[in-house]
Amino acid sequence: MFRLDEIGIADIVFYFKLGLQRSGAATAQPPPPPPPTVVIVTRGGIHDAINLAKFNIPSSPMMPATAPAWKRALEGVNHNRRNIVDHAQRKSLKGYPCLDPFVIVGQDVQDGRAAKNLICWMFVRSNWLSRTVTMDADNPVVMPSPQHWRDFLVKIAVATGLEVRRTGGGGQRGENRGDSVVMRSFFEKTSALKAPVDVYWGKQLVRSAQDIRSGEIAISPLFAKEIVWDLFEHNFRMELLSLDRVLVPRKYMSGAQRAEREAKVADVVPQGLFTWSQPSLRDEGLAGRLWEDRMEYVEAFRELLSTWPGSTAGVLAVMSAGSRLGSTFVSDRDRVERVEAVAYPFYCQTFFEYSGRAPTVPFHVPT
Repeated sequence: MFRLDEIGIADIVFYFKLGLQRSGAATAQPPPPPPPTVVIVTRGGIHDAINLAKFNIPSSPMMPATAPAWKRALEGVNHNRRNIVDHAQRKSLKGYPCLDPFVIVGQDVQDGRAAKNLICWMFVRSNWLSRTVTMDADNPVVMPSPQHWRDFLVKIAVATGLEVRRTGGGGQRGENRGDSVVMRSFFEKTSALKAPVDVYWGKQLVRSAQDIRSGEIAISPLFAKEIVWDLFEHNFRMELLSLDRVLVPRKYMSGAQRAEREAKVADVVPQGLFTWSQPSLRDEGLAGRLWEDRMEYVEAFRELLSTWPGSTAGVLAVMSAGSRLGSTFVSDRDRVERVEAVAYPFYCQTFFEYSGRAPTVPFHVPT
């Protein structure tokens, strides 16, 4: 396992103060400004930028279909800065274990840049996942911020000839210089690319190196949606594991207790996997389209979250999304959806309070 130690990350977002100028009685009043997309939190040991745009689903054509219950849970988060918990491992939850999907599908990402970011991510995906780090049982590992990911993809684009090296600027704007030096070293160990390579997805060639050298970097809409789905799913699963390790510390657990807890988290996700090289595009798990394909995972999720702190955990403890009779899991749609209506908002709210950012949520598998 590849490890990062003692890396501080500043999640760089620009904050613009919005307001209206007063005008005379004869002057028409301008329309009210749009709500800010970013707020700055400075309280106690906390100084963070909260990107409010990430509490909404992007409208990019590369986006997979939304799971309605997760959409409601995400949009319903109370992101009042007073809710953020100042704890020793908060920085371990701020970054993104895999490429932040908003670097591709965010509202401010132009189509050309989105396509380039997607191809550059695919250049390094396998190598990155082979080195993927989540916070381990004892030592928090700090993940790259969205700005680090953007800088990394630009460097890959330059190294592979997809764009010309930028001049001037003097380094990453707003990033802590020491942090950026360490993160740069981290990324360099992941990619030594000097030219484009063939890009495969699910064992299918989606763009040849020759295509890419010729400037043909766009891939089919379905493949693009599947790759973006994969990013959301990877980040969701690893964020869940990392958050559980914060809320239920493993430090003083025996080896058997640790293994039991890790297995409890793994029960929540299909195949019990947190990373994978070849995507499994079966429509199952917490964002499956059919309640029958969600029910066992929803029950495992309920059981996990019922052990977390907070009064909502107590509510979940007396609920049930179904039960097992021999080898058969028995439930109905109403039971599953009642648990989802409590568990999904509880997860999203808890992640925000312990990380200071929006959680990554799962989506329907593209079809």
